[in-house]
Formats: sequence, C-alpha cells, structure tokens
Amino acid sequence: MPVFMINEGGSPGALFSISGDDFRHLARVRRVRSGDVISVVTTEKKRWKAEVVDVGSISISARFIETEQAEAPGLEIVLYMALLKSKNFELAVQKSVEIGVSRVVPIITERTVPSPDGSLTNRLTRWNRIAHEAAKQSGRLNIPEVASPVSFEEAVKHDSADLRIIGHPGADKLFRDGLSEPPAGAGRVSLLVGPEGGFSRREIDEAAESGWQVLNFGFTQLRAETAALALLSVIVYEWS
Repeated sequence: MPVFMINEGGSPGALFSISGDDFRHLARVRRVRSGDVISVVTTEKKRWKAEVVDVGSISISARFIETEQAEAPGLEIVLYMALLKSKNFELAVQKSVEIGVSRVVPIITERTVPSPDGSLTNRLTRWNRIAHEAAKQSGRLNIPEVASPVSFEEAVKHDSADLRIIGHPGADKLFRDGLSEPPAGAGRVSLLVGPEGGFSRREIDEAAESGWQVLNFGFTQLRAETAALALLSVIVYEWS
C-alpha cells in the first residue's frame, strides 16, 4: 500500500485524521475499513503503521501503532532534465522519483523545444504534484522537489556533486566505464539528459570543461525520457 503523508508528528496510540485527496483514495479506491492497517509518514520523516478507526464522509480517523523501518540512506541523485513536450516531461518526473532521485531540475538548452511561459507557475505546481504522488506510491519518506527551470550554463557551472554525468550518444567513453568507481565524498551524483535533438557541440564542450563526464549510454538512440530513466536505473543499481 502507498505511504500517506500527514502534517503532524506521531506517538503510539495518538489519533489523527486524513482528508482531501488521500481520504478519497483510501475510502473510494482502496476501500479501507475500520481495523485496516495503513502506512503514514509524519512531519518528523518517520514512517508509522496506523490502524483505521473510522471512515467518515470527508475524513478518516486513524491511530498510530508503531514506527516502521526507515528508508535506507542511499545516493543523493539530481536529475537535470531538458524540458520536453508536456506528457514526456511529466513521465520523466514521475518515473525518476519512483526510481529514487532526490531532485529534478528542468533545464533549457539550445535545442529545447518548449520554453517557459506565463503558465510556468501552473506547470511547476503540476510537476511537484506528480512528484508527490510518485513518492507516496513508492513509499518514500521524502518528497523530491521539481525546481524552477535553469539554463544549461547555470546547471553545468554551479553543480557541486561528487560525480557529474552528461549523457551523449557520440561520446567516446561508455556509461559502464564511467561507473567503474563509486563516487567519492558524500555520494552525490548529478545526471544531465538533453532534449530530443540532443546537446549541441558547444554544450558538450562546456560541460566537459566544467568537470562533467561525457558518457555514451548505449548502442541505440533513446528518446530523452527513456534515456533518463534507463541511466538512473543503472546508477541506482550500481551504487544505491
């Protein structure tokens, strides 16, 4: 069952309520009943088992039982994802959060097709709602943020991760070779994935000069959102 976030702390036996979208999901989709056990995450970032006490018309009343095992610490992974057409970018956000990214940063490249406009606030709200739902579905304690878009130059020059990777089909070095050694330091990895048209030669050179590893991720040409998810999966498999 998904983990539900609540805006309060927890203690054994204490009562709390769930309303809004989470209530509708539990009551109408999951069809929980009194006595059912659910998982919730509190503001203290602790995961609890809780027993449903009552299912009302607009909220569910539940009681904390005991804490569950915390999410195992892993890599901190930031995905810099070039803005894509709406549905493709939303898919990348959803699945990357499910895989385990810590943050998603949209970037604007030379070949980015969609560009930020007056609806950016609405788009950010939607992207973060998608990230929230994906984190809940995956049982994560923390909800990754989808940040405001930044330029390619800002992304490559200001990131300070222990390992920085930019995917490029024309690179001489293979992705698997770039993963031969785990990242030093605190275990922070940044992955930069371009638009459907790929990065320009200038962008690749700029990233390399700023310390990013330029890696070839395979023998086939992948769609941008597919490349992001495939590479993230490999990173998590190897180092998480």
